[in-house]
Amino acid sequence: MATLRQIQSPGVQINEIDLSTRAQSPNGTSILVVGFAPQGPTAEIVNLTTVADLQNIYGTPTNAAERYFYYSVQQLFSGGTNATVNVARLPYGGGLGNGFQSNTTIYTALAYPVVPVQSTGTLYTSTVSAASGIAYNDPAVTSYYITAPTLVELSQADYNTLKQGGLNWSTTGGGSNGLGASNTVASLSSAGIIVLNEAQVTVNEKFEGYYLNFSDSTRFGPTVNYDSAAQFYSLTTDSTPTYSFTSVPSTTLAFAVSSLSSYANIDSVSHTIENIPTFNIGLNSGYEDNVVMSLFKLSVTPYGNNTAQLTYTLQEGYVGSLYANAKIQNPAGGAPVTNFLQTVVNNASPNVSVLINPNLANSTNWYNTTYAPGTSSYNTKVVRVYRPDTVTGGTLPASYLPASNLYTVGTWAPTLDSTNVKIIGDVPSKLEYVLGVAENADVYNVDIVAEAGLATIYAGASAYSTGVFDDTLFTGALATEMNGAVVTSTNGNYSPGTVVTNWQTVQNKLQNFAQFRRKDCVFISDPLRYTLVQGATFKILDDKTKNFSQNIYWPLRNTYSPYNSNYMVAYGNWAKITDSFSGRPAWLPFSGFAAAIYTNNDAVAYPWGAPAGLNRGIVTGISDLAINPQQKQRDLLYKISINPVVNYPNEGFVVMGQKTMQKAPSAFDRVNVRRLFLYLEKSVLNTTKYFVFEPNTSFTRNRLVNTITPVFELAKNTQGIYDYLIVCNDTNNPPSVIDDNSLVVDIYIKPVRTAEFILVNFYATRTDQNFQELLQ
Repeated sequence: MATLRQIQSPGVQINEIDLSTRAQSPNGTSILVVGFAPQGPTAEIVNLTTVADLQNIYGTPTNAAERYFYYSVQQLFSGGTNATVNVARLPYGGGLGNGFQSNTTIYTALAYPVVPVQSTGTLYTSTVSAASGIAYNDPAVTSYYITAPTLVELSQADYNTLKQGGLNWSTTGGGSNGLGASNTVASLSSAGIIVLNEAQVTVNEKFEGYYLNFSDSTRFGPTVNYDSAAQFYSLTTDSTPTYSFTSVPSTTLAFAVSSLSSYANIDSVSHTIENIPTFNIGLNSGYEDNVVMSLFKLSVTPYGNNTAQLTYTLQEGYVGSLYANAKIQNPAGGAPVTNFLQTVVNNASPNVSVLINPNLANSTNWYNTTYAPGTSSYNTKVVRVYRPDTVTGGTLPASYLPASNLYTVGTWAPTLDSTNVKIIGDVPSKLEYVLGVAENADVYNVDIVAEAGLATIYAGASAYSTGVFDDTLFTGALATEMNGAVVTSTNGNYSPGTVVTNWQTVQNKLQNFAQFRRKDCVFISDPLRYTLVQGATFKILDDKTKNFSQNIYWPLRNTYSPYNSNYMVAYGNWAKITDSFSGRPAWLPFSGFAAAIYTNNDAVAYPWGAPAGLNRGIVTGISDLAINPQQKQRDLLYKISINPVVNYPNEGFVVMGQKTMQKAPSAFDRVNVRRLFLYLEKSVLNTTKYFVFEPNTSFTRNRLVNTITPVFELAKNTQGIYDYLIVCNDTNNPPSVIDDNSLVVDIYIKPVRTAEFILVNFYATRTDQNFQELLQ
């Protein structure tokens, strides 16, 4: 490739050309488990490295739902495998659970007044003139002050009005707070900024919840202390329609809110806030119309000597201007991009949305455009977050309070009392929130999703009016439905009722997540517990009036009949252990054990090894199986793509199947092929992203092929594929494709099939038979 000459007189020019790009392959196996626990952060994905982490953060199980989660996760640390274990705890409580609004038609908003200030001196010794209110576009205005918010509860109709642009916004700011005590959308008209609680989160009596902060450019700089945030403000009661904020006691915090500039490494909230901007927004930067908006989550986590204290997590952080036409240089190059805070937040946040008063955002004299962007003379107005030290030449009206705090974005909703703290609630909706977080493949790598009995928990809890899950019970709706789960005299099919429907609702969420939302992982499903085990320890086939065909096979066949996906795998069993905390036997979903087998398999045979059989399918840590299918029974299960788990007298407990739930016969109806392709696809994706925006030339195409080829060679040399072909040349990149700014890579693969059915033939021959004649 020709090199552009830069020197203009005879001499030697040294150039570096980096051709060392190598394939980026996944390292280890990443598993996601979602479930219930007695403590720990809710609706957050946490990476665990040891069983000690599991116990310290999430506690030890006190009921069946927590037992399913705990032991499913514990299995993943067995055998010293190189597994990345990501877990998320679902909140207890009705509806969406503690921490979220139980009434899905109620929203909350933090309404921040923004006060225009007219300067009589220097910018930082401003005097407030006119207590009755100043027009946002008044030419005499030099700065805008964000002041403390009011928390307002909104109905669905009010929320819709706001989102549809139906609010009659005030043209002035200043005067009294102007928000009033009314719980109507009209009370928000004099706000400058409204932050809507899109996720409908709440705060409880432990002060757990989400908190919002605004910070301005006066707090950013190497000589300024880390003091963007002063303290947390929360609620202690439900005082609709008005709410009174209460400061969170510092003794409940396991961290500092602010710190000195010399304490560069201290774990303070303000330090975290001041690390959010990726460009200079400090004093005299030319970007003093920008503010930093951050959203933190406080959670009670065991800290120190097992004392429950609040720890914080930065959920989101944004930098933006209150000016609607503000732009910044695009970090990726090209035309400038919007820097309007409302657009920046609303394009990215899953938890909140921002509305900025259009009379403020579209003010006609934000900038003196005769000066260059990024210079101190460019802006004629700045934005400040009101605090006592930011207005020294005058005072704001007494109704305006400092905004340099973190304010809860949700209403007060206490945790349930000791009589019903274990209500399961709306598992599909709770799960949907977590999966929405886990959908971000750039942040969370996921290879395996283990169900951990979550569908059974929801189905079982929903069958009882209390909403509590107790797997030792088997009465009422459960008995009515599951006892009828047999071949009927009319059509030979089992008709699912509400229990199975609820079970399938959770299954659908997880299967769709793996196949359509992530498209890069496998979901391991657990059969409904009641088809195999009922009550505390009673196995279905212990009832001599029951048989495998009618009471195991048909229920499994019909509960799984809607599924046809090679991203979904099911194992037809539950496993028995001795609960180390109660000393009693307990039945567990098998998906955690299966995920552990996958990680062990990957450590010794790569993901394209079959996670089954006597070499890589041994199950440890269990004492019994719900069913121990014989060969003919295993045949029936395998025909409906359910993988048997068997107890061999000498070898122990073994997985004897590796089918996916795909009905069509193809290479993808086997787990080893499905996971082979996912591994190769992730490797190619992680590698080819470095070729985006490179010249679409034969040199680039050849370099791309050479870079990804070692991945396929590895798979070929380790019995993952028989052969492969990578095409990336003029044949699939003609001028029409190049003109579309596209580059096409076609990869053909012959995946290795496993020997699942070994047929051994014995031949009896005559004494004088010539064996060579038989082989011709």
